[in-house]
Amino acid sequence: MPLTHWEEKDYFGLLLRSGDQAFSTLELLVDDLHADKDSTVTVFLDHAGSEDFLWALVKFLGNSNPR
Repeated sequence: MPLTHWEEKDYFGLLLRSGDQAFSTLELLVDDLHADKDSTVTVFLDHAGSEDFLWALVKFLGNSNPR
C-alpha cells in the first residue's frame, strides 16, 4: 500500500476545481505532507502544473471556508 495518495493517483490537478472536490483534494495534500513532506513537496513542485496548483492554494487562503 502506498504511503501517499499521489503514489496511488495523481490528484494535484483536482486542486483547480471548485467547491467540495477542491477541499477534499486539499485534505489529500495535507495528509501526504504529514506522511512524507519532502517527497510530496518535490513531486508537487516538479509537476507540470505546479504553478497553477500553487495559485489555487493561494486562493484557498482567501476563502471563507475555515478548512
